[in-house]
Amino acid sequence: MSEDYLLDVLDDLFRSDSRSAALDRLEELSRENGVDGRAITYLIPLVRAPEVDVRQRASWLMGKLAQNKVVTFWPLEELKNLLHDEDPEVRENAAWTIGELTGQRIGTLGSIECLNHLLEDERPTVRGMAAWALGRMAERLDMGFPSSVEPLTSLTKDRYDSVRKSAAYALERLRALGIE
Repeated sequence: MSEDYLLDVLDDLFRSDSRSAALDRLEELSRENGVDGRAITYLIPLVRAPEVDVRQRASWLMGKLAQNKVVTFWPLEELKNLLHDEDPEVRENAAWTIGELTGQRIGTLGSIECLNHLLEDERPTVRGMAAWALGRMAERLDMGFPSSVEPLTSLTKDRYDSVRKSAAYALERLRALGIE
């Protein structure tokens, strides 16, 4: 992939008539680990877009870039703001991204209370991802968050198995650090 191709894709993100196709191409490149770190600066305005599908895709791409260990500037405040988005998929993607960034020791401790709040989200996928992200943060930062124990413990009785498993994972990580 040439640098010009990537720049054309990134430029297309800002034209409404080509945004969807550009997001498709950027998703394809991210799956191939072929996205340059500069892409993150192009995604920041998209996570504030009024269109839900654009925010969903941009927040997912941020997580994919973090998962691919793209080293670049990370808009942690924007990600924290996405934890309060009206759309559950955007909230879930933001929690995942924060967990992935923490895996690189880039995450922010300021997001703990936001993630704790998501443990009470109406959507099970959001609750589960928030629990997973807290476990990942504890594991990678090698520190515990006492404020997370009670809400995580309550999730071990959640009606959804995936939420219970994510909560158990997080609690296991906290207990390994001596946080009960």
